[in-house]
Amino acid sequence: MSSLLGTDRKQEYIFINYLRVFACALIIIKHVAGSCLDYFFSLGGYDGFYSIILWSINYILWFAVNLFFMITGYIYLSDNKECTYKSISKNIIRLFLYLFIFGILFTLLLEIIGGRRLYSIGDFINILKTHPITIDTVTRSIGSVLTAKNQWGHMWFMYDIIKIYIILPIIKSFIKDNDYNIYILTGLLCLFNIFIPIFTKYTGISIYNFLPSGIYIIMTCIGGLLSKLTDKINKTHSIICSIVSALIIVFYFIYNINNKSVIFLGTSSTLTIILSILIFVSFININIDNKIVRLISKCTLVIYLIHPMMIHIYYGIIKFNPLKYNLLFSIPFASIVIFVLSFTFGFVTEILINKIQSLVSNK
Repeated sequence: MSSLLGTDRKQEYIFINYLRVFACALIIIKHVAGSCLDYFFSLGGYDGFYSIILWSINYILWFAVNLFFMITGYIYLSDNKECTYKSISKNIIRLFLYLFIFGILFTLLLEIIGGRRLYSIGDFINILKTHPITIDTVTRSIGSVLTAKNQWGHMWFMYDIIKIYIILPIIKSFIKDNDYNIYILTGLLCLFNIFIPIFTKYTGISIYNFLPSGIYIIMTCIGGLLSKLTDKINKTHSIICSIVSALIIVFYFIYNINNKSVIFLGTSSTLTIILSILIFVSFININIDNKIVRLISKCTLVIYLIHPMMIHIYYGIIKFNPLKYNLLFSIPFASIVIFVLSFTFGFVTEILINKIQSLVSNK
């Protein structure tokens, strides 16, 4: 079982499949709404009801990103899961495979297209004629992947999740002998996360160039902490967390609409962290295995990596404008289409990468 790569039928991990699919779907909805603002609104504008709704969706769903890091911590920091460099080495190699395959693909597109926006397949073909792929272009793309520069915005996740995997065995060795150490570590990391921005401001040195963002280490540890509390969380707790999280989200939208402005939220916002924990607990007692959910769950990483391209094709080339319809219909509809297209691509990609990894392992 891996938090991102593959699935398991073990009873204690069944809910993870549902949670991973749920989080992936919400990230697509978030980006569908955000990209709609990019394509059809002036960025930064809060003019109009539609704009408030789209920005609210974009901000409130940041908790979906945190869920992936919590899943990683829940699995690998639990008492019944081995977490050594030897046991997770295949997962790290696989993550690097994804990083290089998709990182090079996206940087090649950036090198070729530049800042131009495509409005048809013909536009892309014309650009390829004037800006062909060369050895120099490929070399620059590989360099961009290695230096984490000139990447599509969503690729930050790959760099941070790889850093998390690299430090996981260190975290596990610290907490394995004493359950209370996970509480101590999480508390210390919270203080560390407060201190880092101050340190960077006065020294100009960004520690995050070497470590994953502090909030994602914290969310990973919170996932590990919840793995030790699972036996104490019953269905009543899950139902209460579901209701409370739904009320928070509804109140957030009502507040923004009534005030005709949008409260900014990020992954490290207190409300986002609270929602992340509430949603996670809401899923913990799901124990019904489902083949379809398991299959989609296995492809969620590729779905995440490819969905921005599908969104650009959908909005830029197909020219579907959600604002021409009721947002209650058009955003979910666009999100479902993007999800299905991304899953189809992801399913095929998973098969190919499995074969590549098998060939590498056999040599």
